[in-house]
Amino acid sequence: MPEDAVDKIQRHTLVLESPRGLETMDLARRLRELGAPMTVLPDFEAAEEVLREEDLDVGAILVPTPYEPDVVGRHLDLLCGLAPKDGLRFISVGESPDKGHRKRLRKVGVKLAMWNPLQEAHLRFQLNRAHSPAPDGFGNRESPRVPTDWGCAVSVGGRTKDAAIFSLAETGAFLATKRAVMNGARVSLQMFLPDGVMDAEADVVYANVPGNLQKPGLPLGMGVQFDGVDKRDRKRLRNLIKESVALLEV
Repeated sequence: MPEDAVDKIQRHTLVLESPRGLETMDLARRLRELGAPMTVLPDFEAAEEVLREEDLDVGAILVPTPYEPDVVGRHLDLLCGLAPKDGLRFISVGESPDKGHRKRLRKVGVKLAMWNPLQEAHLRFQLNRAHSPAPDGFGNRESPRVPTDWGCAVSVGGRTKDAAIFSLAETGAFLATKRAVMNGARVSLQMFLPDGVMDAEADVVYANVPGNLQKPGLPLGMGVQFDGVDKRDRKRLRNLIKESVALLEV
């Protein structure tokens, strides 16, 4: 997706180095490429010092999975108490831990994850969730919305344009494109999903266009609602979404 397709992330992110000495250079590099303000720190004590002494609007702390959940829990409440009024959220990063480790993380209050393999769409989506004063999560649990970086061809009025599937649900999607179709239009979609191409008809329910950003947190583009998707394709969508959620929630 083009870099100018999404607003830059404004709040600051703290990245803790792994207690096992594993590199955080790749994650830090990817954050810089997104234009996200960030600082790499050696441990929780250094994060506490930053929150006490530096005038930074910190919204998230990325915690590598080798940290023991009990250790994370001891620091979470203290650091959140030092954070700005909009709140502070921990994100578990790195290799996906086992079920027991995940359960303990949830118990101490860590809800968000960015586990390998990490896609750019996941990274941006999770940071926006963490930095928001009231993150909307994945939306309605009956139809969760997840980030993607998959392509899509949009046809309307005999013309076809390229778009990126910025987020996807079983019932619809948000398509990032500088040439959005206006509200109420009927469009034909050819979505290039990991398990193959899927064709669908859809109605445009809102257009995010310059001068009329109905959803300021989204890129330029349009929200569409699928119409007439058969049971087989609904199952495909449901399985793909389930796989994405598993990488993004503890």
